[in-house]
Amino acid sequence: MKKNLLAAMLLLSLSAHAKTFGSSDIHHVFASLYDHNLSIKTAGIDVTKLEQEKRAGFAGYLPSVDVNYSARDVARKKEKELEYEDNNVELRITQPLFDRKTIKANELAGGELRIARLQKEIAQTDAIFTLSGHLVEMLKTGFSIGVLEKRLTFLSEQQNKVEALASVGKELDIESDRIASDHRIAQAELSQAELEHKNTKKQVALLTGVDLALSGVDADFIPVLPHPYELEHWLQVHAQNNTDIRLFDYQKQVALMQLSQSRSDYYPKVEIYGAYKDFSTNVAENWQTTQEYVMGLQFTMNLYKGGSVSAGVESSRQDLLKEELNYTNAKLESENELTSLFYKLETDANLIAAYSAAVNTKKQLFEQVEIAYEHGVTTNLDVLESQQEKLDTAQNYNDALLDFVLDLLSFYKQAGVLDRNRAVATFTDLLQPTGEQH
Repeated sequence: MKKNLLAAMLLLSLSAHAKTFGSSDIHHVFASLYDHNLSIKTAGIDVTKLEQEKRAGFAGYLPSVDVNYSARDVARKKEKELEYEDNNVELRITQPLFDRKTIKANELAGGELRIARLQKEIAQTDAIFTLSGHLVEMLKTGFSIGVLEKRLTFLSEQQNKVEALASVGKELDIESDRIASDHRIAQAELSQAELEHKNTKKQVALLTGVDLALSGVDADFIPVLPHPYELEHWLQVHAQNNTDIRLFDYQKQVALMQLSQSRSDYYPKVEIYGAYKDFSTNVAENWQTTQEYVMGLQFTMNLYKGGSVSAGVESSRQDLLKEELNYTNAKLESENELTSLFYKLETDANLIAAYSAAVNTKKQLFEQVEIAYEHGVTTNLDVLESQQEKLDTAQNYNDALLDFVLDLLSFYKQAGVLDRNRAVATFTDLLQPTGEQH
């Protein structure tokens, strides 16, 4: 049953009431994220740069055309009279037939571009999760503000009752002092919650450029159980989509490409070329012109470089071994993290259910204490404590709910499936009115 509860909650459907935060707001704030996040912009620049470098690398497959021109005037040293002059023009076209170094360099450029694109995706996912954390914090502090405002209102009402009783001669100094003390504490906590809410709001504005108005969640629900997924299913999703695993896999592939490139000096470079040469010489106003047409095959190969080639190959081989170990380790650690998050969501779900029941219990208990106080069976202090317990339980329930939401998004991130659409859907489900869940 626990597995079904947890797995179903991974496709979250919540019933809730939003105060000032609607689906249009959630779409807008996440839509603005990519345009304002510096890490995403920087990663995008890296991708564009590597795309151009890869494009430039293809020039190695195309023919190159060179033109050389030289002219000389030679004069006798003493008479300073012109002895002769010459003009030389050469047009040379070279077409590579086989150049392993160029081929491997272009493959390596493609691998590095693939890594850069993944790093941009990682930057986007990190930004989504960071923004989600700020939104959760805003919801928490917004709810705290509402709770503390209720507490202050209730304390003011109780103070008025105490003053009314004191006016008819009853000694209630202890109750009055207790109310005054609780009021000061609640006021200080309210100021702290408002400050934290304001600071978190600034963080959201820095990330997105949106001045968001966000209040707490007022929700009473037990999560709906739509489609149960087992842990094995998520491990398979994770193996294909986790960005850390993919990144280490790409880095391993690039290390293999670098090893292949380092062996390029063992292979010859073959080019075909054609040249046209025009030599013109003037001696005593007697011009002589010679023209040459040349076509040939050029074969270049390194025979010995003092061991630098073999040393470079061995260095690249060690880099590959290191990347293979990093990949294996990252895969194991990532699977363990996903498994831990999976079972943490089960704990969160149980905690939500417990607090949900406790909210109803504390509410009923508070009503009973109020009735008992009206009949003179209990004291005003008991009413104050009961109301505080009721509000604390509501706060705990709200925090447990939002912790679950953030853990759920963390689970999606670890599984490699967190994107803006999924984040928007999660928050929209959390904040939409009862009966309108997807």
